[in-house]
Amino acid sequence: MTRKVAALLFLALSFAHAAAMDIRVAGNQLIMSGPLAGNEVAQLRDVLPANPQIDTIILRDSPGGFVATAMRVGELFRERGFRTATSGYCMSACVLMFIGGRERSFADGKPGGLTFIALHTPVYSTAGGQTWPLPGTTFAAAQGEMRYWIDRHLGERADRVLIGRAIENNHPQGFMYFYDHVRLKRADGVSVFQCKGPEKKKIADCETIPGTDALRAGLTTSDATVAVNP
Repeated sequence: MTRKVAALLFLALSFAHAAAMDIRVAGNQLIMSGPLAGNEVAQLRDVLPANPQIDTIILRDSPGGFVATAMRVGELFRERGFRTATSGYCMSACVLMFIGGRERSFADGKPGGLTFIALHTPVYSTAGGQTWPLPGTTFAAAQGEMRYWIDRHLGERADRVLIGRAIENNHPQGFMYFYDHVRLKRADGVSVFQCKGPEKKKIADCETIPGTDALRAGLTTSDATVAVNP
């Protein structure tokens, strides 16, 4: 087993022992926080019919989790026409849920310097009888599948070159960070950073990517900040 595969399996196993996401209703919002454990689709099938007023999903401080589940949840959000918003951090598979929103933006609740979306390459995961990518699938094929899924849901506005660059970084701890560019106050105006993985200090040691932001990349659809219901 290579170090790379071992690292990916370690991440998958760590999520396998995580509790399900915390999901609570706050008026017209459904607030989801924590890691995806694999059973969130079933949870949503119970919660959503009982709360037809929900039109906005708040993704709060989620490190990600199971890719197959995130894709299914994202597709469910798209089918229902939900708006999604990120409060705090939304990383890895959480970004796929976020992309499912027909309208997408950042939310309040955390300072701009702590509010971001972090996209990276596929990580192998298995939960509840589901495995992604499918056994025998090459890593390159898994990357292609993720790019296709993201392109299909972001549409023509997406910066496919930039999104592809994030997914093609093969280090499991390498992320492209898209900060809340409206509230992030940097003198250089940069809000997108590419971390290859081994950096000791995230962001400070990472490559800055000027001239773009989450809206220009197509990840968000609006600069309006969503207020999170108490």
